[in-house]
Amino acid sequence: MSYIEELRDIESVPVKAEFEGKTFWQGVVEVFALHRHPKADKVYAWAHEVNNPGRPDRHVAVLHGGVVDSPLAAVQVAIVQELRNLGTEESQSRASEATQG
Repeated sequence: MSYIEELRDIESVPVKAEFEGKTFWQGVVEVFALHRHPKADKVYAWAHEVNNPGRPDRHVAVLHGGVVDSPLAAVQVAIVQELRNLGTEESQSRASEATQG
């Protein structure tokens, strides 16, 4: 049996993630109870639109634990990780362009 088979929807929480007065993300985070997971008893999940016509929605899931102790914290951690990934992709793209040019 997988962890997904043992999810139980606990609640839907409206979240507004802001930084320096600007809204970075606003939506509803679903909170699920996890059973028999070795590291977490909850997971936070949501979807948001992205600029990709082929795949217009991105689905995100973040385990409860450590600094992730609420739906808002889950969104904040996911935003930071996404920004880091964008920075990495941008750096890799620039390095690739530099070696080809």
